[in-house]
Formats: sequence, C-alpha cells, structure tokens
Amino acid sequence: MDPTYQQLLRKLVSSGTLNVLERKSLDSFGKLPVPKADVTEVIKEILEEHGIFPAIAKEDSDGTVYEGFLIEIIAQNRIRLRVQRPAVFNPTEMAQKKDWEFNEMEAGIKQFIEWQWPNGIDGIPLG
Repeated sequence: MDPTYQQLLRKLVSSGTLNVLERKSLDSFGKLPVPKADVTEVIKEILEEHGIFPAIAKEDSDGTVYEGFLIEIIAQNRIRLRVQRPAVFNPTEMAQKKDWEFNEMEAGIKQFIEWQWPNGIDGIPLG
C-alpha cells in the first residue's frame, strides 16, 4: 500500500474526516470507493497498537464514557464489538451498552464497518 494513501486512509478511519485537499489526494489514487479491506487493515493496526478502536474510546482520565460503537481485543484474535452511551446527566456513568463477541477479528471488524459506516465515512464511499 502506498505510504501516502496509507496515511490518508488512517486519518480518515481514525478521525472520521478529511479536508478538501486530502479528499482530492485520496481520489488521485483511484481507490474510490475505498475498499473495505483497506479500512479493515487500518482498524487492525490501530487495534494492535491500542487494544481498542477507536483509540479515543479508551476511558479518559475524567472517566467520561465514550458514546458509539467500539471494538476491543479481549483475547488473541477474539474481539468484542460494543455500542454504548453515557447517562444524559452524568457522562461518567454508563446508561446503556450492548456487546457482541467474535472469535475472528475480521468478522468483528466487518460488522463494525457495516454498522458504523453504512453509507461511507464522511461522504467518502466504501466498497
């Protein structure tokens, strides 16, 4: 994978957005829609680095509960896909969560992509 493409893709997957120049640069690689396999590889890398994706979902020092979908490594090649939200009046308290466990990392990541980005990432289509 081209290093520039890899950097753009990592930024898109990590932050959920690209600026106009970055979008044009991504388009110049001729990979639109962005292959879900490429997105999967980026998520795997981040999971291996941080044990969780998105990395910002790690509990903050103030204990604020992350809102949305996240993936955690729970054992070798086993992951947990979770959707959660904090309490309305207390962001450090979990209001709701639902977990799914996968014995294959790729299956869990595929489901995450389908639920988190069913229509692409910030207007950038996935294919």
